[in-house]
Amino acid sequence: MIIALFSLVGVVLFPFLYWYYVVYVKFRSFRALPGPKPIPIIGSKIANDSVGILVDMQNLYERYKPTFVIYTGPQVRVVHSKPEHIHYIVTSNAHTTKSDNFDVLKGWIGEGLATSKGDKWRERRKMINQSFNMNLMERFMQVFNSASDALVKNLEKESGKDCTDILNYTNFSALEIACENLMGIKLKPEENAAEEEYIEKTKVMLRIVGVRFFSFWQRFETIFLMFSKHSKIYLDYVGTLKKFTLDVIERRSKTFKEERKEVGTENDFGIKKKAALMDILLEESERGTLTYEDIREEIDTFMVAGHETSAGILSFALFELARQPEAQQTLYEEIMAIAPEGDISMDQLNDMQYLECAVKEALRMYPQVPFMERQIIEEFELDGIKYPIGTVFSIPIINMQNDPDLFPDPGTYDPSRFLPENADKIPKYNYLPFSAGPRICIGYKYAMYSAKCSLAKVIREYEVLPVPGFNVQLEFQITLKSVTGINIRLKKRKHQR
Repeated sequence: MIIALFSLVGVVLFPFLYWYYVVYVKFRSFRALPGPKPIPIIGSKIANDSVGILVDMQNLYERYKPTFVIYTGPQVRVVHSKPEHIHYIVTSNAHTTKSDNFDVLKGWIGEGLATSKGDKWRERRKMINQSFNMNLMERFMQVFNSASDALVKNLEKESGKDCTDILNYTNFSALEIACENLMGIKLKPEENAAEEEYIEKTKVMLRIVGVRFFSFWQRFETIFLMFSKHSKIYLDYVGTLKKFTLDVIERRSKTFKEERKEVGTENDFGIKKKAALMDILLEESERGTLTYEDIREEIDTFMVAGHETSAGILSFALFELARQPEAQQTLYEEIMAIAPEGDISMDQLNDMQYLECAVKEALRMYPQVPFMERQIIEEFELDGIKYPIGTVFSIPIINMQNDPDLFPDPGTYDPSRFLPENADKIPKYNYLPFSAGPRICIGYKYAMYSAKCSLAKVIREYEVLPVPGFNVQLEFQITLKSVTGINIRLKKRKHQR
C-alpha cells in the first residue's frame, strides 16, 4: 500500500520536477533572455490554432526581438533574428538537425529528406541532388511551359468574373508539374477527382500538423492519436494521401524497366539525359540501397513540398500584383519585350530581371516556410550564453522578412527592393525564404523557374485586378496559407502583336 502510494505521488510529481529541472537547471542560462513567463508544465501560452499561432508569434517577436525564449512544455525554443547568430547556425555542418517538432510529419511522409537526420539525411541529399542539377532545367522547362499553357487556358472561364480563388488553379497546375517532372508520370484528365481529393486533404493535413508543431503533448504520435479531436481525420487522410503516392510509384515502376535504357544516354547535343527523381530512387531500390518504403517517403516529401510551395509562390505573387498595378505594368512590359509569345526559354527567364524581383518580393512577404528550426546536438556559446544539447534554435522567417526595421514599409509589395542597385540593402540572413547553408532547400532553383514561367505566362495573357474589400488571412500549415483563399479578378488582355 505504501509502495503504491509513493508510486502515485512519484507519477504526479515527476512532470513538475522534470519541468523545474529543465527551466532552472539544464537551461538556466536562458533565464537571462527575455520572453513570456511560462506556466509550469504547460510552458508559454501560445495559441493552438493555425491562425492564432502566427498572431501570437508576431506579437512575441515585436515585444522581445531580436532574441527571446519560449517554452513548449519542457521544450526550450530560443528565437533569433540577429543575422550573425543565424549565420552561425545555418552555415554550420554541425547543426543540420531539424527540431523534433518536424517529427509531426513522420506519421505521414516518414523520414524523407525533409525530416531525416544525420548520415541518412546526408546520403539521401547526395542521392537526390542529381535530380535538381541545373543541366536538367532545360528539360524541366518543357513541362513548366506546357503546364503554364494549360493554366492560362483553364483561367479563360474566370475572365471577367467578380472573384476567383487563384489557389484552386495553381494547386492543380503545380501538382501536375511535380508529377511529370519529378515523378515521370503525366496525370490524365479523368484523374481530376483524385487530384482534387489529394489537394484538399493535403491542405487539412498540413493545418493539423501545423497546430501540432507548437503543441507539446500533440507532438507525441501515440498521445495525439488517443486524445486529439483531429486523430480520426488524420488517420483517414493519411491513408488517402499515401494511396495516391503509391499509385504514382506503381504506375512509374511498370514503365521504368522499359525506359531505363534511355537513361544516361546522350541526346543530339551530347548532353547526358538524366532520370526523374522517381527513376533515380527506383534504380537505388534495384541496387538494394533503398526499400519500397524509402521510395514512398521521398516521393511523399516531394509531392507535398513540390506542389505546395510552387502554388503558394505563384498565388501570392498574383495577389500582390493585382494590388500594385504599376508593378504589374512594369512586369508586363518586360515580359512582352523579351518573350511576347510562345514558350519561354530558361535564358529568357534569366533575362527577366523584374520577374525575378517580383517572385522574390512575394517570397519576402509570404515565405512558404514561415519558421525554420534546428535541434542543437553539440553545445556551444553565443554572446556569453550557453546553448545546451536539446535546445531548439528557432528562426522566425516570416517575422524578420516583414520587420519594418529590416525592410522599410514591409506591408507594401515592392519588387524594386531586389533590383541589383538595391541588393546591398537586403539584410543578409534576415531574408531566408529557402533557408541557407548545407540544408538550403534542394529544389529552390526548380521552384523559382517553375513560378517564374507560370507567372510570366499568366501576366502575359491576363490583367490581374484586386477584389474590393478582400484581404488574405494567413495561417500556419507548416507552409503558409490563407484561410480566406487568395482571391483576384482576371481580365483577358487584347494584344496587338
